[in-house]
Amino acid sequence: MLAGTPAAGTGGTYQLVFTAHNGVGSDATQNFTLTVREAAAITNFARTLEAGELYREGWAPRVVVLRVRDLGRRGVLSQLNITLPLFFDNQVSALRQMGVPMSAIVEVRETIESTEGEARQIRGYASAHHFHRVIVVTSTYHTRRASRYLLCLAPDVQTIVRATRYEGAEPHDWWQWPVDRIDVLAEYMKWPKALVATFKCGR
Repeated sequence: MLAGTPAAGTGGTYQLVFTAHNGVGSDATQNFTLTVREAAAITNFARTLEAGELYREGWAPRVVVLRVRDLGRRGVLSQLNITLPLFFDNQVSALRQMGVPMSAIVEVRETIESTEGEARQIRGYASAHHFHRVIVVTSTYHTRRASRYLLCLAPDVQTIVRATRYEGAEPHDWWQWPVDRIDVLAEYMKWPKALVATFKCGR
């Protein structure tokens, strides 16, 4: 059995050769290809569950939680004398209950409120920690725009954009469901900015 948690910056594909020797006859050898993933990055709760599953399935040895705007961070709850866990705290709680250890949960403290900002943040974090591959977990209707930003703004990081399986989206008949209609229309409204922001990349 080969097991363990890879160190930061060790993502990639490795060719391994195992040799068995028992002193009788010639040695037996077996070739293997080992693929090491590096991190899964998330921003909301359905995506949190997906990242937790990716960790449990062995696709990512750590989960990077990106900060989103939170009422608690803005001081609104404290002004009203209301004490509630921050959204980030709930994300960590869910991941811990899914079996992700605290040592594998990474918080990025800077709050980002756009896909463009998240792409830049992922590039900066991956570069600082020498990550070569990142799985970016997002919503079903957001994958294409997220991919465009990441290809343009983080070209030196191999990003795998994955839609969460826990969102309940219905892409084949999205027009029949109010929540899906809102999500799709919101994506269309955000595409002009994405096209302008990534125009220089020629993608």
